[in-house]
Amino acid sequence: MWWLLDVARLAAREEQWALLDTAVQGMCDWDGRFDRWKPRDDIKDWMRELTGHAANIVASALRAQPDGAHFLYELADDRRVDQAIRSAVYRP
Repeated sequence: MWWLLDVARLAAREEQWALLDTAVQGMCDWDGRFDRWKPRDDIKDWMRELTGHAANIVASALRAQPDGAHFLYELADDRRVDQAIRSAVYRP
């Protein structure tokens, strides 16, 4: 998952939106299947930094992978997180 997080970070920085979407969906799919806490903490920290189009792409990817996205439920109540991402995660 950390490899996918690195890819997602680079994709967001380089505005490679399709790659960002694919990397985030991959992270959520993997997390939904294997429930890994340590990488999830790093993913949440990264998502707190996203804004604008990158946040919208990530939110769309989260909605496409609800099994993994629900593990990020803490972001829903975090005012530091872009509204698009906050609305894409939910409490289990």
